[in-house]
Amino acid sequence: MINFANNDNDSREKKYKKLQEILNKLYTEYDYYDGDFFHESDLSELLEISYNILFLQNKNSCQFTIDKNPNNSLDITIDKIT
Repeated sequence: MINFANNDNDSREKKYKKLQEILNKLYTEYDYYDGDFFHESDLSELLEISYNILFLQNKNSCQFTIDKNPNNSLDITIDKIT
């Protein structure tokens, strides 16, 4: 039997690390950035974003632009986090 060296393990590990980073951001980390946009949100999401930035990330202030849509949903844009 002939066996060729396969470097797929390295690429698999890199893919798993990237996937884990994405999962961490989705489920455990609350990273919000200047310019983040949330389309058709509601007041509960605004409160959640505010809480995560001010208390979980321990930031001092955040600025939002909130636009009301015709269907009474909100578009939320994070302008600045300090």
